[in-house]
Amino acid sequence: LTLLKIFILISGISSLFFYFLYVFFIKNSLLISCPFVIFLLFRYYKIAINTSEGEFPINLFFKDKLLLFFSTIYFAYAIYVYL
Repeated sequence: LTLLKIFILISGISSLFFYFLYVFFIKNSLLISCPFVIFLLFRYYKIAINTSEGEFPINLFFKDKLLLFFSTIYFAYAIYVYL
């Protein structure tokens, strides 16, 4: 692994860790969104590392149907929880 891939992996894992801390201690109603967040981060990581499509994240989200579908579900649920 190159140094950049290691930094990307560390930042993804730490993002998940702090998201889980927020969900468990502050906003328990977002607990059901944890699998979506895990899936979205690791799916994006897999596509970005294996192809060169990670350079344009917005294009990647609109090209990949699974990322688009699960991110739409996540944002709809987050809006529901905060309203």
